[in-house]
Amino acid sequence: MRRPASSYTLSASVNKPKMTSQITIVEPAKTTSDNEFVVEKLCDTLSKSFATAEDLFKRLNDLRHNNERSPSRQRGSLYHRRDSSSDGLNLDPRRDSFHRWSSRSRSRGRMDEDAEEFYKSRMRMAHTYDKHYNKYGDEMARGDLAAQNELQSQIIFQQQGIIAAYNIVSSPSPRRGDILYHLDQLRINTRTARSMAIDALEALTRRIRAQTRRSPSPAVGGLPYPEGDMDRIVIRSKSPGREGTLKTIQYDALSPPAYHLSPPHKPRSVGSDSTSSSLYCPYARDLQNDPHQPLSDDYKAEGNGQCPYCRFYIATSAGRSWEFSKIDGQDRKRGRGRQFMMSNRFVIKSHRDGGGYACLLCSKHRKADTGCKDVNALVEHIRREHSIGEIVDEVDIEEVD
Repeated sequence: MRRPASSYTLSASVNKPKMTSQITIVEPAKTTSDNEFVVEKLCDTLSKSFATAEDLFKRLNDLRHNNERSPSRQRGSLYHRRDSSSDGLNLDPRRDSFHRWSSRSRSRGRMDEDAEEFYKSRMRMAHTYDKHYNKYGDEMARGDLAAQNELQSQIIFQQQGIIAAYNIVSSPSPRRGDILYHLDQLRINTRTARSMAIDALEALTRRIRAQTRRSPSPAVGGLPYPEGDMDRIVIRSKSPGREGTLKTIQYDALSPPAYHLSPPHKPRSVGSDSTSSSLYCPYARDLQNDPHQPLSDDYKAEGNGQCPYCRFYIATSAGRSWEFSKIDGQDRKRGRGRQFMMSNRFVIKSHRDGGGYACLLCSKHRKADTGCKDVNALVEHIRREHSIGEIVDEVDIEEVD
């Protein structure tokens, strides 16, 4: 990783002033600026917590061995053997010594293997972060709020186990049961935190890829694809306090194709059970069934653009809409088309559970449903395949002058 995370040292003394030991407690990075590499610092912090957990694990294991060799436990063990031999077991001392050595050897082997888990956790965290940083650079290092929150929660989770284990290590006479419990907890907590943190990094890269795919190209300033001399799609964006600005973009590339989702069936309304059962995301169906329901805060300027139900990312922003030109009937003779504006709401209520879109106009007016891979394909499909009458009938597609 590119730079170390901040840390501080906590000194603690228990009962006697001479019994002073140190343990490094990592401090979560603070999110003070959008330009800080927050995710990078949090990954470093979590990796350091794995190293601290490994150190505590070894110290607890030493305590366990010392506890097993204590005189009181040896007396109990001898008493138990004498009692057992009186029942006629006739244990051979050399054979008994071999069994004790063999048991300790197996125990040390298991402990060495468990201790290696902490090292593997650090290496896997570093490998995952570095792999994605090499591809996405500072965008990966900064991350987003979702990734930052998840990594912070794993740091807190890991540190709770570290503090509890440190209290046992610092205790003058820890109980064997407590030692064994915290040995297990350190190992389990580290595995869990590692797994959740790596999942958070992988999810972050998926959001970065989605943002990259859906963000308008700076060279052209907008969306989507179309083709043809008279065919066009425009994007309108409004800024508070001034009139919207209109940009018309001509493209040569074809939009990704739409595809049929179901066999022919009778025309039915969008809100019917056959449509709502599986075609659209439940949140999209709620918007379809209630035209007055406001959009989730996730789609506001400060939101994350993710569906509150399926977490599918949709690149929307306040005042943004997609426009397209449609030539139909008499308009073709006049050589000009009619302009329509597709709102954010229409796009959001068209998405499917987990990704992709389905055409609401097909669901309402056609015998087969149509799926679209992205918004570009949805806009192009509606422009090409649906009549002006069908388009005008949709409340969230508006005709503009």
